[in-house]
Amino acid sequence: MPPQAVLLPYKHWHLDKRVPLALILTIVIKTAGLLWWASSLSERVNSLERTREATAPQADRLTRVEVKLEGVQSGTDEIKRLIRASLNTKNRGGQPSRSRNGASGESTCAVVRLSPRSPRSPAPGR
Repeated sequence: MPPQAVLLPYKHWHLDKRVPLALILTIVIKTAGLLWWASSLSERVNSLERTREATAPQADRLTRVEVKLEGVQSGTDEIKRLIRASLNTKNRGGQPSRSRNGASGESTCAVVRLSPRSPRSPAPGR
């Protein structure tokens, strides 16, 4: 035997008969599953991007609404402060206001009594 034949490695790839067909099918099925998963993941990402683009203007609108709500809150706080100041000035000149149970203290709300109209009397302004 010539020494060159022993030293040359195999140049071509070949499949040995010892590799079971089940292993080959498993690798093919797992590869197909991986490709299917990757394509579904890509579709999910595309769907999320479309949803984000559609809801982006709503985020700007929400920010504007929050700013307006803060303005309304500060206006409400200012109205409450003015009402309390008005009630305190009324109470300073006279006696302290009395609650229903007769205890004295600051009044936190005003009570307005309306007299009921009789059914025969016309409504005001008619």
